[in-house]
Amino acid sequence: MIILKKINIFAMKKIQTFQDYLTDKILEKMNLKIKELELILSPKMIKILKDINHKIADDLLDLHLDSEPKFKITFVDLGDEPDMVSFIQSNKVPELIEFDLVHGTYNRYINDKDKEYKGGHYDYISMYKNPWIKDDDHIIDLFDPQFKSKDHPVWTKFRSEIKIGRFIKRIFGNKYPDNVRRSDLSSGKKPEDVESFVNMFIATVEENSKKFVIVNGEDIKYWYNQENYFKNTGTLGGSCMKYKEKSKYFDIYSKNDDKVQMLILHPEDVRDKIIGRALVWKLDEPEGRYFMDRIYTANDSDEYMFIEYAKRKGWLYKSSQSIGNEINTIDPKNDKSDTIKMVVNLKPNGYDYYPYLDTMRYYNPYTGMLTNSYEFVYEYNIKEKSKLFIKLTSDSGNYSSSL
Repeated sequence: MIILKKINIFAMKKIQTFQDYLTDKILEKMNLKIKELELILSPKMIKILKDINHKIADDLLDLHLDSEPKFKITFVDLGDEPDMVSFIQSNKVPELIEFDLVHGTYNRYINDKDKEYKGGHYDYISMYKNPWIKDDDHIIDLFDPQFKSKDHPVWTKFRSEIKIGRFIKRIFGNKYPDNVRRSDLSSGKKPEDVESFVNMFIATVEENSKKFVIVNGEDIKYWYNQENYFKNTGTLGGSCMKYKEKSKYFDIYSKNDDKVQMLILHPEDVRDKIIGRALVWKLDEPEGRYFMDRIYTANDSDEYMFIEYAKRKGWLYKSSQSIGNEINTIDPKNDKSDTIKMVVNLKPNGYDYYPYLDTMRYYNPYTGMLTNSYEFVYEYNIKEKSKLFIKLTSDSGNYSSSL
């Protein structure tokens, strides 16, 4: 009985495999298996390349404007780091085109257990047409308006990243040398080697892209000031601490520059304004960890950039970007979201003014301890009865009892 079950399973697998084989043959016959496409570049990628005086940049722009469908990767965009680019495999693109452009039904294979997409196929219909062919027998233009939106799935799904140098090798093979001596370049001639292009590409991306910078000390006061905001919108524009006259509240930051920093985000092409900020605390508990406090941005979408930055750095961060010390903290090292007691030991000091603190809101001026844990502070204040913690949740520079 057991053997029969195994045979049946084996037979079913063989039949399914043969069905897949027949489907593949039918699709190949109908030219439905898209494996290679034109090289399409994102508007951001095009802007960067236009700013680079290099033969490789010129050739990439030429391929974008007039290339044959011979590339296994396409829809190329800037990556998460200046030396990276992202792309999608050409054979994945047909799965992401608009349904009304597809002459037929695409059947998706979904693993019910983990709800993951496992591939699929197009139903065979006698009058079936290649979904990449319009009724006038022209191939669907990859410059069609639907593909220009940054929210189109071709720019958001099935994405992979690769170093810019490897990308150039993948597109051009050995057409360009790895490097050349500067003395070998003719006067006024554009460079043509991969190494110089990579260096110019990275420099141009860094110059033109949104850029994170970590500041501390007096610079925290400077970037809190709304006069240095690119635009006064979002949670950044709504901050109660943005006014110039409140800079005197921030001595607790500037006088503890070894314990508190601020991550700021500059907009594209602008370095004297910011579109986001978040305090970053060097914790004594958990020892050796950093915590990125509440994120304030002019654009809601930029919160994601801060969170991704924190993940890459291994920093703890808030599970929800809102007010409160009771909000869970996420540890990117294990992806766990939990209530975590956090402590920063500052220099013991009483200040004339205090800022409003979103998370690390309990401060003991006698010991210098700053924490988010109400339970710890409650027990401490009951036990000690003097030299108590204060609560920093006033927008007018004052403090209150922590109980």
